[in-house]
Amino acid sequence: MANFCENIVDFYHNDINEVQKMKKLVEDTGVLLSNYMPEPKQYAEGSKDFWKWRADNWGTTSDPTDIEVCYSDANPNEITLIFHTAWNSPIEFFNNMVDLGWRVECVYEEEALQLVGRYTNKKDEYIEDLFDNFISGSLPIWAVEGWGHEILERLHILGRIDDEGNLIDTEENRIEKSFGEWGHCDVVESYKKEIA
Repeated sequence: MANFCENIVDFYHNDINEVQKMKKLVEDTGVLLSNYMPEPKQYAEGSKDFWKWRADNWGTTSDPTDIEVCYSDANPNEITLIFHTAWNSPIEFFNNMVDLGWRVECVYEEEALQLVGRYTNKKDEYIEDLFDNFISGSLPIWAVEGWGHEILERLHILGRIDDEGNLIDTEENRIEKSFGEWGHCDVVESYKKEIA
């Protein structure tokens, strides 16, 4: 069973008609990727070549079917779609959309915080090993700002941090590092206040 990746994507186009077309396509069909980049007819659905083509050309193997559409007449050149894909964000699909004249911005997160990333017009940045990178203080600031509290919540649930913000060695059941000696201290301080 695939891990799912949550994507929050802003699509912008100078042509309002293109935005309206995307909105209608998604609302009418419930799919996105295959509407813009359909699989070649020569690959039988479900075949090895079919899945490989999707992975190579979309960046994921599934077309999301649980798409939430956020659109406002106040900004008719923009549409936001929230959806899940298998394993990865559809980065290759986004690159293709940029080539078609769209501006694309996305933040994405694989379930259980195995990977988080952000994409802006063919620039993709992602980070794995979030917990270790947060603890060492080496997590990029964009990832700290986007997921810092969620990382701390999971570390707290796992027993890796206590209510005082100390890092716990769970095998020896002792304080590994005191609050202020690990991670991104300002975020830990903010989280401590939340759980107090």
